[in-house]
Amino acid sequence: MTKSSYAPKEILKKLSNNKNQFVRRNVAKNPNTPKEILKKLSNNKNQFLRRNVAKNPNTTIRILEKLSVDEYWFVRRNVAKNPNTPIRILEKLSVDEDERVRGCVASIPNRPKGGFTHQEKIKLAENPNTPKEILIRLSYYQGFSVRKAVASNPNTPKEISKKLSNDEDVAVRKCVASNPNTPEEALIRLSTDGYLPVRIKVMLNPNTPKDIVVKLLNEEERMEKVQREHKHKLKEGDTDHAISRFKYY
Repeated sequence: MTKSSYAPKEILKKLSNNKNQFVRRNVAKNPNTPKEILKKLSNNKNQFLRRNVAKNPNTTIRILEKLSVDEYWFVRRNVAKNPNTPIRILEKLSVDEDERVRGCVASIPNRPKGGFTHQEKIKLAENPNTPKEILIRLSYYQGFSVRKAVASNPNTPKEISKKLSNDEDVAVRKCVASNPNTPEEALIRLSTDGYLPVRIKVMLNPNTPKDIVVKLLNEEERMEKVQREHKHKLKEGDTDHAISRFKYY
């Protein structure tokens, strides 16, 4: 009875309280189960029951969103498989910590509801409206171009900017140094970076402390001539004019 798609809703409602967990599991995956019952079952402590709710085509988006962060990977994977799951949830699951969940998203046909290519991940990382939790996950992506996009995103959390300021790729560190929302602590660290282009971006960043800007001006031999000509411009709280001279580097 619980497996039949023709099972009456009232019967399914009663069976959702059955002591036998296998009966309740069948109720959870029955497409005729009422939404309010699925909502109740989605809060059940049994992970296999929640897994069936996540797969049910009658499950609402609100329930799917909650189950998309379930502690069990197979629950999240069923959310990815559910035809009702919107792209905003699939975007999160595409960078899930478990490769089986990510693989499921990648295998879904008919983009844009499907998986995400490397280029799509870059666009996702560049989007200022991308949720911070997704940016955090993308910051660990192996491809440097994705991390580079995260480093440039104005919505990137400060702790991630700090982490990326130590990235092995100079292009990523350069983007961190350019981001106007990069915290001062990361900029100070990057002011001693071994690559000149990174230090120049630090000098141009509006968040860089004046003493660091002056220090960078004094350290670089290739800037000595411009520094001598414009050192008198470095008055208290005014480094904009001198900094603008280095935009050609």
